[in-house]
Amino acid sequence: MGQYIVKLTDKKAKKEYYMEWSTVVDSPTTNGMSLEDFKLHYKNQYGASGVDGLEKRLIRVEEKGCSSHAKTENAEWLIKNNSAGNHGKKLSLEGLLDMYCRE
Repeated sequence: MGQYIVKLTDKKAKKEYYMEWSTVVDSPTTNGMSLEDFKLHYKNQYGASGVDGLEKRLIRVEEKGCSSHAKTENAEWLIKNNSAGNHGKKLSLEGLLDMYCRE
């Protein structure tokens, strides 16, 4: 397993947030950010060589909500058994948005 890019949609605020998600800890490893900010973060984190495959990963994110290659994996699949809350507590989508995306 590894690190995916995930897009969460905040329907109330009409915003989309991009973040990195670890399948090792079943939790985000970054806060949610705009696509523009995420691309800048990604370049700063992984350098020019790391950005080479970013566009293909983002195409998958736009198609299904996460960058996984597996057809059955999407954002809902990733977050359904998360450990993203305090003390590893599972969070709902609203909880994830509150804790990792909304100001």
